[in-house]
Order: sequence, then C-alpha cells, then structure tokens
Amino acid sequence: MTENRWMRTTGFAAVACFMVAAAVINYWPILNNTFIADDHFFINAFRVTPLSGIELLFTKQSPLFVRPMTMFVFWVHSRMFGLNPWPAHLINVFLHGGIAFMLFLFIERLGARKLTAFVAAILFLLSPIAPEVVTWLSGRADELSLFFMLLAMLLYSFYLTKRSWAAFSGAMLAAAVSLLSKEQGYILIILLPSMDFLFGGIFLRSEIDPKEGLKAKTGQMLKDAWSQLTDRGFIFRHCILLSLICGNIILHLAILGKMGGYEGVPLIDVPTVDGSRATFITLISPLNSDEFSWETIHALGYYSAMLVLTGIALVFSRWRKTNAKARRLLIMMVIFFIASVLPANSAIFSTGIHSTLKESRLLYSATLCLLSIIVIALLEFGWQRLAWKITALTALLLLVPVYIVGLNFNNQPWQRAAAVNYSIPKQTVELVPNPPRDARLYFSLPLLYKDNFIMGYGLGYGFEDSIKAAYDRDDLVVIRVKKYESEPVPDSHGYIFDYDLDSGLLVLTRVPDL
Repeated sequence: MTENRWMRTTGFAAVACFMVAAAVINYWPILNNTFIADDHFFINAFRVTPLSGIELLFTKQSPLFVRPMTMFVFWVHSRMFGLNPWPAHLINVFLHGGIAFMLFLFIERLGARKLTAFVAAILFLLSPIAPEVVTWLSGRADELSLFFMLLAMLLYSFYLTKRSWAAFSGAMLAAAVSLLSKEQGYILIILLPSMDFLFGGIFLRSEIDPKEGLKAKTGQMLKDAWSQLTDRGFIFRHCILLSLICGNIILHLAILGKMGGYEGVPLIDVPTVDGSRATFITLISPLNSDEFSWETIHALGYYSAMLVLTGIALVFSRWRKTNAKARRLLIMMVIFFIASVLPANSAIFSTGIHSTLKESRLLYSATLCLLSIIVIALLEFGWQRLAWKITALTALLLLVPVYIVGLNFNNQPWQRAAAVNYSIPKQTVELVPNPPRDARLYFSLPLLYKDNFIMGYGLGYGFEDSIKAAYDRDDLVVIRVKKYESEPVPDSHGYIFDYDLDSGLLVLTRVPDL
C-alpha cells in the first residue's frame, strides 16, 4: 500500500515537472520581454509601498477592478525583483504549467484515465490562445484565479468522497483566493454545487434499476435532487461559498462604489451572429490573422471542428456503453465551459473575440474546458479497441506541432511591442538625461504592427508609466500625439520625440524654450 502510494506520488511529481518544463520551453522566447501595456500600472502601483501601508492593497486599486490578491502578489514581486521583467515572465509561465497540472489532477481524480487527463492538460498547455495571459505580467490575475479555482474544485472532490473537513476548508480558502484574484471566481457558485449533484448525490445512486423506464428514472432523480437541495449539509456548505461571494461584492462596492468593469461595456448584451461566429472561429482556430493566412486559420478550424463533431457523435451514440464516471466528468466539463463564458457575455457573444486575438484572455478557461471535452469524448467515449485508441490519440497529437508553431507566431507581435517599449524609454533618457521639473514630453508614435491593436496595447496603456519609470520621476507629463484625433497638440513648452519604426531610432525633433 505504501509502495503504491509512493509510486503514485512520484508519477504525479514527474507530470508536474514535465508540465512546468514544457511551459518554460514553449514560452522561452518571451522571457526577456520588457513590460508592456497594463504591466506598467501593476508593477509600479505598489513598488514603493512599505509594509506599513499594505492596507493600500485593498484601497489603492485600478478604477476598473478590485483584485486584492493579485495586487498583493504584484507588491511582493516588485519588492523582490523590482523592475526586472525576467522573473515576472518566468512566474507567469510557471503558473501556466501549474494550471495544466491542476487540470491533469482534476480530470484524473474525477474518473478519467491518466492518458486522457495527460493529453487534455498538454493540449491546453500548448494552446496558442494564451499569449495575452502568459506573456503579459497583468495576465497573472487570470492565471491566479483559474489555478485556485481548479484547486478549490479538486479539494472539494476529496471532500465529497472522503468527507474530510480539512479538504472542505482548503476548498473554501482556495475559492476565496480565486475570488480575490479576479471576478471569474464567481462561477464557483455554479461549479461546486454541480459537483455535489454529479459526484456526491443523485448521479451516484446505484439502486436505480437500469431496466426502469425513462419516466420512473426521471421521477426518482427529481426526488433525489430535491432531497439534495434540502439537505442541511448541502445548504451549509454553499451558504459559506455564497458568503464569500457576497463579501467580495461588498468589497467592490465599498472601494469602487460599483461592481467595476469598463465604461460603456455592459456585462450582459444581446448576442449577435457575427460576434458569436468570430468567437467560435477564434476558439477552435486560435491563430493570429496578422501572422497566418486565412487558408491556414480555416484549415485548423475545419480540423478542430471535425474533432468536435466526431466527439459529439461518439457521446450520443455510445452514451450508455460508456462508464458512469466518464459521463459525469463530461457533464461537469460542459457545465464548466458554459460557466466560463458567462462573465464575458458581452465580449464573447456580442462584439466577439476576433482573429487578431484581442481580449483572447477571456477564452483562457473556455479553451481549457473545450479541449478537455474533446479529449474526453474521443478517448473515454470512443471504442476501447487498440486501433481506435491509436487513431484518436494520433488525431489529437497532430494538434501539438500546430499549437507550438501557432503560439510562437502569436507571441511575435508582443515580442516586437516589448522591444519597442524597451527601446523608447532608454533612448529618451539618452536624448534628454535630466528634463526640468514638470516637463512635458510629447511622443509621435506610429502604428507598431500591421495596423492591428498591438500598438494600442504595446505602447498605449502604460506607456506613460514606462517613461516615468525610466526617469524614476512622477512629475513628468508624458503625452502621445498623432495617434488619436482627440489627443492634444504639442505646446511650445514641451519636448517632441518622433519614433521611426524602420530604423528603430527615437529622434528629438524639438527642445522647448526655457
């Protein structure tokens, strides 16, 4: 018994090391990227905050969101590593590998074969959908929330089978961390009760006669469902979870006076055909259209759609022939998938996530679920003959080289943005080593990359912070010009810099009258 436990632990440790190592290898090119976009806000917000001012983590927030755990992690990081971007990227990559390992544990724990769990985890790890989440320092909020969400669900599964209150307490702690990291943790109010029904309640009844008619089965299941809902233990457990969510909502209202979010972007919006279609194409073929031809994007989309349709056909045709654990696991992952797109209804179904992968981080957890569903359908519901296993496994593993190449190319715009974002502050200091107090610095910045949104993100949000950080001064006024019509015209009292994208040189075109 002890030897088997040791071998199992050793095997899990090997999988964890493999996942982290694969993540590091896959994201190696971006480890030296400098900070871009929102990264500057998060790394600078608490860089000089002393330990005595740690309460600012709950009050000095972004005007859009309240994420104390994410802010605490950034505070610790900035005090340990300062403005060095290499450790920041490495931590994000480790977290991505950790999420893949958590997915492996979760799927294996809920009844799938280890091979099924491993293939689902590795496909998620390599998926090209992740650049915004892993490459940006600010993507750590998504990673932290998803990591602790999976940990909460994993611990809750231990509670359901072993009735361990230690496991339940750990699950509630992990749920609290997920909620304090990002708002997507709210979906745990759907996921954990679903686990109660699927793995701790009505679907585990062995006394239902399989020969009974549909009416008798349905009646029995509804009766058991009501019994579960009125069970005192069930009510107690989920009242604790609900109190955590309510506490998080109160925290938002106390700090922001509202729930947060972007101005003019509704949480719930009417779905559109174009928006939903764009999101679906991006979900099954997450390749950047500025890096790949539409023929390549459509080819991957058709192949992925074929896998999805094959999986659906297997589920419907072999439902009764597949073991109950696999059926419950599939239902759980479908619920997880639906819940994961609910917090981003407006962006996903109305405006859509388009092929430039803007806002693709909103599909991070949805991709985890979709790939898991496909793998479970093909390997757990498919025939157990060796010929089918080899065929299904080959079809899934053919995605691996495509995903590796896709991720590498999807990351290249961010590498270019990071290179420019590193170069401009450095050249600015070289051209004007010591500007006077309250100096105005105007930058004429071209579109960085093929007229897509990379310029806006790579040198838009947070660009001012990068210039101030280079000087280590907050009194400077940094203004971008010739990018948006609404931006101000340079006055005669400011420096004007012009950046040439082809040569990579920043030119000082005017010195103010002093």
